[in-house]
Amino acid sequence: TERQYQKEETIPFDGREARHTILRAKLDGVPRGGDVYGMKKNGCVYDLAYVAAPDAYDHGAAAFERFVQGFHTVEGSP
Repeated sequence: TERQYQKEETIPFDGREARHTILRAKLDGVPRGGDVYGMKKNGCVYDLAYVAAPDAYDHGAAAFERFVQGFHTVEGSP
């Protein structure tokens, strides 16, 4: 509830387009911050999400961004 979108964009991600959203919202009445990437590739859907309390959000955001930047899908067997 009470979603406040801080960023919504379509970006290149692992050779495809992905949707990237940064938001603040309440989950069961508790404030949370979220950073979400969504991508569809080779018949699969990938959702990468970081959710944290507002006072702890900045602490883990950089680590999540490094994880996202290093994420790559693995091609399956033909």
